[in-house]
Amino acid sequence: HMSCPFPDAMKRYSDVCTCKGGFTGPDVTGPCETCADDEYCFSTTRGHCAANAELVADHSKCLCSHGFHGPDNAGPCVACPEGHMCPGGDFEPDQCPSGKIANDDHSACVIKPGFYADAADTAELAAVSCTDGKVCLGGAGGAEADCLANSEPNEGQTSCVCNPGFTGADNGACATCPAGSKCAGGAAAPETCGANSESSTDKTDCECKEGFHGPNSGTCEACPSGSFCIGGNNVDSCPAHSTSSNEGKSCSCNAGYSGDGKTCGACAAGHICAGDGAAPVYCAGAGRTPNEFRTECICTGLWKDWDNNADCRRKTYEELTQQSINVPECTLDTNQPHVVLDRDYDSDNQQRFGVGKWKAIPDYRCINEGMGNTGKAAEACVIHNCKFYSDSLSKAYFYHGATARFFEHSWWNGQHSDGSGNDWYGRAQGLNGGNWEDQTSSFIVSAST
Repeated sequence: HMSCPFPDAMKRYSDVCTCKGGFTGPDVTGPCETCADDEYCFSTTRGHCAANAELVADHSKCLCSHGFHGPDNAGPCVACPEGHMCPGGDFEPDQCPSGKIANDDHSACVIKPGFYADAADTAELAAVSCTDGKVCLGGAGGAEADCLANSEPNEGQTSCVCNPGFTGADNGACATCPAGSKCAGGAAAPETCGANSESSTDKTDCECKEGFHGPNSGTCEACPSGSFCIGGNNVDSCPAHSTSSNEGKSCSCNAGYSGDGKTCGACAAGHICAGDGAAPVYCAGAGRTPNEFRTECICTGLWKDWDNNADCRRKTYEELTQQSINVPECTLDTNQPHVVLDRDYDSDNQQRFGVGKWKAIPDYRCINEGMGNTGKAAEACVIHNCKFYSDSLSKAYFYHGATARFFEHSWWNGQHSDGSGNDWYGRAQGLNGGNWEDQTSSFIVSAST
């Protein structure tokens, strides 16, 4: 065989010299020209690539690009069907195995998200479903993995998403939801809670604060009067004898009752209760007792106020009778200071008188309404059928340090005691001529100090 006239640009095909790929010109004789940059050519053929096709390096032909398939050169080049791979050229589409999908340019099959490749994987083998609790991102590597802290695989196990109460990009680190906000999970941005609400414990919702009530993530209103609101949508009535306190966060017992605000009972006997969590206070001191509502210590009955109810003193006989209060009968402890007055030297006509200011009144009564040396009023009382009622004072006996002062108008005044152990004898001047009860006479019995 003879060589072709242009050996660098021609070669022999079936004993005919033709221009090589990338060159074009007459067969046998040549000459052969180089293809233009945007053309393919060989022998006497030349042209431009079809859409979605590209020249090979030597410009000898056009092949369909990756992701397309069809005849060389003029095409047409058709897009690769879904789920298939097309490496290019005139190869027929190749369907991907189960668990695999075509890559972006359909040039190869890769692992589908939610699946992974086992150790013996080849292009022809199906991928394996992702193991429970794992995430399988798919792709060329196709490995399965664990999610980072505070995240978990989504439903298809194709990515890791932040748990509710956390926030962050998928497959990334998840941060705790900021205070005063709620986080639905995933890549959603935190939402700031509204007025008078705060993050729930798990940061997944917004709840009304203590003292307010309303639906989660809704409007929070002030707790109604007579109720307490622990937060959220809870509204509870205060128990009996209590009312709202602490801006609706709790209940406090009313005045006159005691308790922790959860239960309120009547104030203990002899005590007063200010309410609002205050401890019961005992009404200490003689005559002091709670008022009807057990809110204040007062002086009642035989007693009267002294120093703004800080102390009580016994009412006088006159005060008791003016207020129609029964005057108690006098009693006497013979072991305490007292005086015995003797009428007409007759032991049957003796009468004992304790400390106080004494006076005879009609109907054979002796009343105690005077002052002792204690500086406080003696207990007002009455002796019915009092044996000392006339002007006959024969003898006085003094016991346990008692002293006595007798007087009637300004006619006679004397101080007598048993300091020397002697009794006093005599007749009270100024009492002659009438019964003692008809005079303005009185006498005071005191305890010596």
